[in-house]
Order: sequence, then structure tokens, then C-alpha cells
Amino acid sequence: MEFREVKVDQLTSYIFIAAIIAVIGALVGYQLWIGGSSMPSPIEGFGGPAMGSGVPDCLRTSADSAALYSMFAQRAQTAEDGPGDLQELQVLLGKLACLKKDLLGAGGVVQATYRQPFRTSQDMEPVAETAARCFAKTIPLRDIDLALEKWKGRGNLLVKRQCTSVNLNEAEVATALKL
Repeated sequence: MEFREVKVDQLTSYIFIAAIIAVIGALVGYQLWIGGSSMPSPIEGFGGPAMGSGVPDCLRTSADSAALYSMFAQRAQTAEDGPGDLQELQVLLGKLACLKKDLLGAGGVVQATYRQPFRTSQDMEPVAETAARCFAKTIPLRDIDLALEKWKGRGNLLVKRQCTSVNLNEAEVATALKL
């Protein structure tokens, strides 16, 4: 009888130890699952916040972008395409302001541009990819020139269309194009 009771006591201790190991394994697995997000955390560095710091994103990092956007946003649109053009201009201004924020940032990290949308009418490649290639010094000068030319051309077209849509006078048009 004693022999059998010893085995039962050993068996219960083994089951207890196995249960403890299973609980610890479940807790570690849960922590890894929760912490396993592939998205970088939205850390605010020395340049200030990128997301939610204005409309468009990064607006406060570029006084010219903010001035240009407010020039059109505060006026009534008279053209049928006016609101759509203003929204596209907003995206382009945000994209360029975030690119400036990333490139001038102290950390050399693609942070502000990684959530910017890709539009074939504006971009050769996603703007975050352009910023990353600049940091890695793997982007040829020709690619930079092509991207800047496409942004400039699309931006000028949208600004001219907005100037027509909100009926700006000649001095205001010149100011808008300069911005």
C-alpha cells in the first residue's frame, strides 16, 4: 500500500509541475502574440509629431504648405472638380512635408512618410521608399530628379486649377504659385 501511495503523490506532483509549466508557457506566448505587431510604434522624435499634427499630415513642419493649403481651404469652390483637386493637393502637400520632416530628422528614420498614400498621378514610387533610398544612399540622382519633377508638375497643375476654382486675383495666383 505504501508503494502505491508514493506513486500517487509523485504523479500529482508531476501533474502540478506540468500545469505550472503550461500556464507559464501560455503567458509567454500571449505576451509574444500581443507584442508581435509589425508596425513601428509612433514615437515622437525631435521633429515633433508627424501624424495628427495638422491637415495634411506634417503640415506644421512646413509654413509654405500650411499657407498654400489654407489659401484654398477657406474659400468656396466654384468648379465641379474643385473639392477633389483640393483633396489631392492636400495629400501631395502632406506627402512633401512629411518627406521633408523625415529627411531633415536627426535619426535618419522613415517615420513620417510610412503612412503616406501612393498615387500614380503623383508618385513614381511610395514616398516612404524614396526616403529610405535617400537614407541608404541607393537612389540615383536621375530618380530624384524624376520624382521631384512629377511632384512639381502635378502640384503646379493642382494649384492652377484651385486658383481658377476659388477665383483668385492675379496677385494671389502669383503668391500661390510661388508657395
